[in-house]
Amino acid sequence: MNRAIRIGLIAEGEAELGASIPYIKPEDGGKVIERDREGALYTIIRREINNLGLPDCDFVQRHPSISESRVFKRRVGHSILDPKYLAQVIIAWKPEEVDMILIVVDADDKLQQR
Repeated sequence: MNRAIRIGLIAEGEAELGASIPYIKPEDGGKVIERDREGALYTIIRREINNLGLPDCDFVQRHPSISESRVFKRRVGHSILDPKYLAQVIIAWKPEEVDMILIVVDADDKLQQR
C-alpha cells in the first residue's frame, strides 16, 4: 500500500498559507494540514502530482522558527529568496516529517532586482 507523499511547502505570501492559516501554532508543527484549511496553491500542486501518476500527497505544517516561537507572529514579511530566512524555514521540519520540501517563487515586477 502506498502512503501519501508528505510535502513541506515554502512559498511567498498568502499562496502558501491560505487565508485560514496566518499563524503557526507550535503544537501544529509536523502535523498534516487539513485539506479544508489549505490554500489554492496546495490544490494546484496536488492536481499536478496526481496527473504525474504519483500517489496522493499531504502537506505538513512546519514548526515555528526561533523568532516566530518567541512571539505569536504572522508568517509573512520575509522573502524566501533571502538565504538566511530560507535556511531557517527549511530546518523547521524534521527529516522524518516530510519526504520533500517544495519551494515556489512567483514572478513579479521585482524579479530583475533579485
